[in-house]
Amino acid sequence: MVSWGIGAAVFALLLPTLARSPQSGDGAELVAIALRGGVPHPPGFPLQAWLDRVLAHLPGLEPALAIAALGLLAHAVTAALLAETLRRLGVRAAGRVLASFAYACFPPLWALAVQPEVFALAHLLVAAALLAAVRLGAVQRPSARATAGLGLIGSLGLAQHPVFLAALPAIAAGAWTCLRSPASRFVRAALLATSLVLPGVALYLSLPALRSGSPWPDWGALRSAGDVVHHALRADYGTYALSAETGAAASWALPIWLGDLARVWNVGLLLVALGAFTLMRRRELRPALFPVLGTLAAGAAILVAGRLPEQSYSREVLEHLQGPATFAAAVLLGIGCESLCDQLRGPRARRALDALVVLAAAAWLLAGWAEADASHDRTLDLYARGIALELPRDAAFVTMSDIEVFLGAHGPEGTRYPISAAAFPLEWYRREVIPRLDPMLAGGGSRGGWGDMMRSCLARGRPAASSSDALIATPLAVPELRGLIFLARPGATTDLTRESVAAALRLVPLAERLPDLPSRGHAFTRFYSRRFGRAYAGAAEALRREGQAATAARAEAVAQAILGSAGRADRNRLLAEFASACRDSGIE
Repeated sequence: MVSWGIGAAVFALLLPTLARSPQSGDGAELVAIALRGGVPHPPGFPLQAWLDRVLAHLPGLEPALAIAALGLLAHAVTAALLAETLRRLGVRAAGRVLASFAYACFPPLWALAVQPEVFALAHLLVAAALLAAVRLGAVQRPSARATAGLGLIGSLGLAQHPVFLAALPAIAAGAWTCLRSPASRFVRAALLATSLVLPGVALYLSLPALRSGSPWPDWGALRSAGDVVHHALRADYGTYALSAETGAAASWALPIWLGDLARVWNVGLLLVALGAFTLMRRRELRPALFPVLGTLAAGAAILVAGRLPEQSYSREVLEHLQGPATFAAAVLLGIGCESLCDQLRGPRARRALDALVVLAAAAWLLAGWAEADASHDRTLDLYARGIALELPRDAAFVTMSDIEVFLGAHGPEGTRYPISAAAFPLEWYRREVIPRLDPMLAGGGSRGGWGDMMRSCLARGRPAASSSDALIATPLAVPELRGLIFLARPGATTDLTRESVAAALRLVPLAERLPDLPSRGHAFTRFYSRRFGRAYAGAAEALRREGQAATAARAEAVAQAILGSAGRADRNRLLAEFASACRDSGIE
């Protein structure tokens, strides 16, 4: 009961930090697909997709909140499974509490668990695989039920997310235990293989059934079994690549994880080392040796392979890969705490250790709160609404941003999805998606290069809008800054006008709702908050060109407050002063 009490405590304590809206491009995609139908990006995440579809249609719940709550529930159950694994290894309550809170309050994993994402459920299945391997290692002849359960965990894990591959050592150890007895070995092997293969294959083959009449999102235009295999193997990205992007300057996941461990667990890493030593030395713990250290090694291998081009949000994306390795390290931390407890003599020393465990758990909870709390962060939703403010109905809407691709622009007439320049090279995207999103772009250059399509669009007298000026820049038009977007109208020759100032003024009600940000975390919020800052910096330059120095200074102060993450009260005061100065100047 202690283990499940720990899980319940984790859920209750972290519940106030639950996100009410997507916090990333993947989160926006999950919510949109749950509501509208479609297939998620490779490899498809069929288990999560079907669960999300059910959650999105429960009455009385916001879809984003419901999907985030599922993630937090999975995170809490993972903490409970961690405690239960340690109980079966002979670890007492203090070590189980310490390890479970070290894992549950680890900020990168906590932040993932309270927003619409796919990782928390994958981590739960990793935890279930390791617990199953430990339980199987303690029996001489596993039952048919335990054998089938091990296979089912593996099958569901592989249908959830590729990070589950880190649990394959635990699955292999459990399978070896199931098959080592010669009695009925063939039957148990058939049962294991069936439960390991069929559920996952069935889930992947169900991906085309997720499709709907919605023009987007719907990745891959899946119809046949071959399409599903292509999608599941992530062929559009490169099967063995973390991302389709490449770049000379790169961020690496393993150093980021090691730095996060040192920052958060601090001296607790000594207990991890002690736990590893104890696990290798004590005979009664040997059944857990390969599952735990194998999962740690496989998780570390995923982190070694994790690499992204250097961007402001690369670190946060790479932190998404930390779950399996962190879980295995937390098991070692719990074993290390138990080993330390064994060295203590007398009840006073052990009570002191119990008190230190409670203090450590409270410290991790308090230290990680600001970094992981997403309850007040609706920045991406504000950004989508801000784009819609300036997006002309007749303009071609294009982007390089995954956030915009899946979140779209939220206007009074509904959500409008842009054409993705990143997906443009994919043949199925040009054939299936562009004609549905924007029939006017389907001809006149879309079968050539991106530049051909933009030139054709402008040559026909049609404007183009994007959050990136480089995407729509042609000799036919200079992109003009309009709030969060650039607008290229045929024949335009100026990048900043009085309309740039008016657009920044119209953004004020949205900019006032931007959240205060802690020193760490919320990378996508920071990135898209800078787009608001860009709008006011552009307005300042436009005002300077008109000779309105005082109003320009007001706009520049707002830009600096947003870009410098000033407090909300100071920022909103500056926004009010800018708005007043604009109206005094006749700008509406």
